Amino acid sequence: MELESKAPLYTHFFETLDGLHSIRAFDWTERFRKQNIELLRNSQKPLFLLTAIQIWLQFVLDCVVVALVLTVSCLVVTLRGNSSVGLVGLALFNLVRVTQPFPFNFPLQSLGY
Repeated sequence: MELESKAPLYTHFFETLDGLHSIRAFDWTERFRKQNIELLRNSQKPLFLLTAIQIWLQFVLDCVVVALVLTVSCLVVTLRGNSSVGLVGLALFNLVRVTQPFPFNFPLQSLGY
């Protein structure tokens, strides 16, 4: 989707460069600037959609991890005499670490947020 949405932008850019003398001669700069901005906005839509999906997926994954940590904590409290402290700590550490290796943390600073 991203490549398909950027193709018209690149085409417009290169055609503008090729006909730059004609554009300036006929004073079409404003029209080409508006068309370029519209194509740029259209090319950014897949990126924003991808970012929204990644943020939602990260949120759902965090909710699942919280539910699992809560379940493990309740089991530990219920079975406190039968569980090893080291194994409980290892289980909780691994549960919290589940969200770390996934590259869903999209840098929102690059989007201007």
